[in-house]
Amino acid sequence: MQAAFGVADFARRAGFRVVPYHDNSLPHFSRLSLDEKKLAIASLEEILSICHGSQNEGCDIKDSLQLLWFTIRHFGLKPPSNMFDHIGEGDIIAIHHGPQQIFRNFEYFEYCSYSLEELGCVDWTKLYERPEQMEKDIFSTFERSVATNALAVATVGEHIVQETFAPLRLRMGYRLKFVSPLYYKNSVTADHHLVCMQAELKGPVLTSAEEEELLNLYYRKQNLWQEQKPN
Repeated sequence: MQAAFGVADFARRAGFRVVPYHDNSLPHFSRLSLDEKKLAIASLEEILSICHGSQNEGCDIKDSLQLLWFTIRHFGLKPPSNMFDHIGEGDIIAIHHGPQQIFRNFEYFEYCSYSLEELGCVDWTKLYERPEQMEKDIFSTFERSVATNALAVATVGEHIVQETFAPLRLRMGYRLKFVSPLYYKNSVTADHHLVCMQAELKGPVLTSAEEEELLNLYYRKQNLWQEQKPN
């Protein structure tokens, strides 16, 4: 909870709304094994360390490229020489280490109503509904980057995704731009990859009252789940 609030506070000061968790009982975190819980906490603490470290070095955490460059150096990684040429203002960035998503820029949360708990404790492939063919095409781009050990520009067009169980069930048009390897400084192969996307919210813009009603409905469902959960 402390780490999640710390990350959310940094995001708030950068002008982004990030929710630490939706339910004080932490239902998603509670379902994890002890090792998975340790990993989830360590991941949040790593992000918090990045926020503190970047601020101490004078980076503007509102500047996504500055924060990304600090993050890459924090993990002891290096990008291909042309990678930053492909990143534009407002792009959504995520860094993956194997199946785990270990970093997201704050722009990510402009198109996300999941909490940090949900993002850190639920398999990211289960967070969104999208056309099956589009999912295959996205994984194909990822596999091309892994196979060639180089930046792979996506040929995938925009596809519609919707949050599976988040409070606002946001619906978006996503477009994958590229997948790029990130190397350890003395290595020529990569087990970290950066994914760059663009997004646009679809459907009517919710008013504050409509958002509040959806959030209240979500909380009522969570409370009902807690009441029905076996001891």
